[in-house]
Order: sequence, then structure tokens, then C-alpha cells
Amino acid sequence: MPNILKRLRERKGITISDLSDRVNMAGSTLSRMENGKQSIYDSQAIILADFFNVSIDHLLGREWAEPDKIVIKEAELTYEKIFKSLGRFDNKQLYSIVGACEFLIETRGNGMNPQTVQNKMDKYSK
Repeated sequence: MPNILKRLRERKGITISDLSDRVNMAGSTLSRMENGKQSIYDSQAIILADFFNVSIDHLLGREWAEPDKIVIKEAELTYEKIFKSLGRFDNKQLYSIVGACEFLIETRGNGMNPQTVQNKMDKYSK
């Protein structure tokens, strides 16, 4: 967790003092957590995970995926969460996502030959 908490804080562009003010925890406590000199309590993990918008598992180092990359779990597929997640992308990225979705819908179970599939992939990757 030490490196993860520090990485999350730095990516957000805030100091330990700023984080301390925002999550109502002592700066010295946060510093010790970042340096691996203090364990994190459940209540602190919840507050920090919510603040950084990551899972507690992620915060504690049980998994590592770059926060910039979005992973949508099946249980999280609600329109509100999808729209919120997609709002992070620019128009070019959104077009690529739409293309990928259309590609999956068109090719799934249609028995297309490999060349047709490749042609469609080329079309959507531009």
C-alpha cells in the first residue's frame, strides 16, 4: 500500500497536507501510511478509497490497474456508471469505443469469414 497511496495522491496533484484536509486525517498519519510505517484501519481505507475512487483492494495493493484505465465489472453496468466512465474520454476515443461495440455486435455469431472480420477491424481502428 505505501507506493499505491503515494501514487494516487501524486496523480491527483495534491500534497499530504491537502489530502489531510480533504479526508480529515492527520498529515503525519498519512505520511506514515505512505511510507509503510503504519497500517491502515478499515474506516481509513474506506475514506481513502472513496476519495481516490478506487476499490479498497486496489488501495491495499491486492490488485493493480492504472487508475487512468477503466475496468467495468459486470455488476457495475448501470447506465449512470457507464455514462460517468465514458465522460473521461475525448471524442476520438469515444468513436473508437463505439466502433469496437458495433464490431462486436456485428461479428458475434454471424459466422463472418476472417477477411471480412479483418476488414471491419481495419475500418474501426482508423
